[in-house]
Parts: sequence; structure tokens; C-alpha cells
Amino acid sequence: MNPPPLNHRSLLSLSLITLLVVAPHFARLDPRISLAFMAVILLRVTSLYRPRLRLGRWLLLGITLASAVLILSLYPLLMGLPAKVALLSLMMGLKLMECRRRRDLYVVVFLGYFTLITHFLFDQGMLQVAYVVVMVIALSGLLIEAGRAESRSGWPLHSLRLAAGMTAQALPVMLVLFFLFPRLNGPLWNLGVDNSTGQTGLSDSITMGSISRLIRSRAVAFRVDFDQAMPAPPLRYWRGPVLWHTDGRRWGRADLPKTALVSYRSDAPPVSYQVTLEP
Repeated sequence: MNPPPLNHRSLLSLSLITLLVVAPHFARLDPRISLAFMAVILLRVTSLYRPRLRLGRWLLLGITLASAVLILSLYPLLMGLPAKVALLSLMMGLKLMECRRRRDLYVVVFLGYFTLITHFLFDQGMLQVAYVVVMVIALSGLLIEAGRAESRSGWPLHSLRLAAGMTAQALPVMLVLFFLFPRLNGPLWNLGVDNSTGQTGLSDSITMGSISRLIRSRAVAFRVDFDQAMPAPPLRYWRGPVLWHTDGRRWGRADLPKTALVSYRSDAPPVSYQVTLEP
């Protein structure tokens, strides 16, 4: 026997909470991604009151392909946090479009939990923490309400109170893990990677023994903005930093001003230009 479809109240609550879960990312994502996500939410809410606008399987497939093209056009290599957050947000919105039954709601809610974690990759302030806690309570209340054998009439305040109580009960465990769990030097995905290994490029410091484990990196060493016209290629000669502060193991250099006088050497007479260094 197939489970009954979700009622309008559950789908409307899920759509609103999904919008609120992703909303803080709007300022971090490309505006076209934010507009596409809001269009998906608007279309889903409209279809609840206008069943004729409910999209079929082929239209959903077309919207999914268009979303994939949009993501790849803005982030061709899917590199960086904004690209991954944009992909996750649109995936959750598209899953909401086809949400019909209780198991679909579970998938959207769990995607919402995962999306809430990504907020801390950009901001770890107290306001952000409070917002995430409120959204966790909202998602948990929706999950509790959907798991009931019989849905209640009116706004599920009882489920929200139960979710808030469960969250409050989890706070002592969270505090114990926060203060007593060993801290890791870096994120979990960097485990097994020796971050102390030297890299190619201009570094502000160097430690004895790091050169023997040197690895290659495509990171930008430095950038230069010319205040005058750019000199000819034969005149571009760059000196590396001089590391002259040491404690016997680690070598470093003093802080340099952002504006410095850089000389170019070649067979031609020496030429000096005023340049601005960027990190």
C-alpha cells in the first residue's frame, strides 16, 4: 500500500523553511543562482494552489538540465565553496519540486540539515549560530509532524515545542564534545595531508627541513599593479623576498609596506617603477 501524499500545509511549510535555510547564502552566491532558486520555490508554492501548474516528469527533467547548465556556466570546474553551495541549494530546490510523499520530505529535510552546516564555512558569529539553531528546530518540528500517523489541524506548535525540547536536551552533550573533544588542526578532509610541507612560490617564512619535502603548487605567488605603463618583457626582473629574521629553526621577514620600489635588470640601463604589491 502506497503512503498517502503530503497535504498542502506540510508542503507549504517545507517550502518556506527551505527558502529560509538557503536565504543567508544569497549574498554569497551569484545573483542568477539566487534568482533560480527563488523561482523554483515560487513555482512550487504556486502549484499547491494551482494544480494545473504542477510540472510533469519531462518538464522537471528540463528544469534540472537547465540548472546544471547554469551551474557549469558560472562555475565550470565546480571549484570553491560558492560552487558547491550553489549546487547543493539548487539540488534541494529541485528535490522540493518533485516532493509528493513522506519519503521525499525526509530527503529535503536532511538536505536542509546539511545545508545549514555550510553556513559555518562562511560565518561563525553568534547571530549565525542563533539562526541555524532556529532553523534546526523548524526542520526537526517538520520532521516530527510528518512522522505522525495522523496530522493535526492548525500550525504544528506541539511538534515545534517537542523539537525545541530535544534541541535543548542535546545542548549539554554538544558543550561536552566542544570542550573535551580533541581539536584537529584543519578540516576533516585534510586528514593525512602534511600541511607543514613546503610549497613552491613566494612564502613569508620557511622552516628547516621543509625544502626536502617540497611539493608543487599552482597557487599565485604574487600580483603586481603598475602605476605607470607596463615595462617591456626583457625589463621585468623580480627579486624574491629576503628572509633574515630567524629563531634558529624558522626563518621569516619583516612586514613590508604595500608600496615598494622594484627594479628591473637587463642588458639595458636599470629602470625603476613604483608598483603596488598585493597578497
